[in-house]
Amino acid sequence: MRLGVFGGSFDPVHQGHMILAQFALEQLELDRVVYLPSFNPPHKQGQIATSFEDRLRMLELALEGRKGFSISTLEALRSGPSYSLDSLDAIEKEYEVSKLYFLIGGDSLMGMEGWYKSEELLRRFSFGVAPRPGRTRQELEDKINQLGGDIVLIDSPKIEISSSFIRKRLEEKKSISFLVPQAVEDYIYEKKLYR
Repeated sequence: MRLGVFGGSFDPVHQGHMILAQFALEQLELDRVVYLPSFNPPHKQGQIATSFEDRLRMLELALEGRKGFSISTLEALRSGPSYSLDSLDAIEKEYEVSKLYFLIGGDSLMGMEGWYKSEELLRRFSFGVAPRPGRTRQELEDKINQLGGDIVLIDSPKIEISSSFIRKRLEEKKSISFLVPQAVEDYIYEKKLYR
């Protein structure tokens, strides 16, 4: 199985996440993309606005009825920080994987040297990288060459949507229509999240 693993806080999941996963599925010829919501990310201590349960439910709503996508809750089953290396190890054991791509944004790629055991991650796993606003394709290609490893730049649109942008709009009582799937928007308003 060719598997893409898309880790993130998804606080909340938005259309940019959905578009990246779809483009990765097609371009990397993946059988499945597994969303991996972070439970206790070491780089975001105290920065996650909603509970794991709410973030998981929003992912479930966003992916309902969509083939080729699923969710793993393995990070919620572990204690301590959620390191990407540990999560990818566990997923590799759970699925019969012939090829595993860790899907990240270009912003994450630029700071990869600061990740826990980044050299081992780059040696053992492949990466699918989506462009993000603020970085040129050339900057990303230069970073890929510097890091080495099996890193593929996904040819997807630069989506100028972020979870922090959505949270800010909600705090300002502005609409988030079309930024998130409709079911996610309904859930956010029903649960009064990000207020």
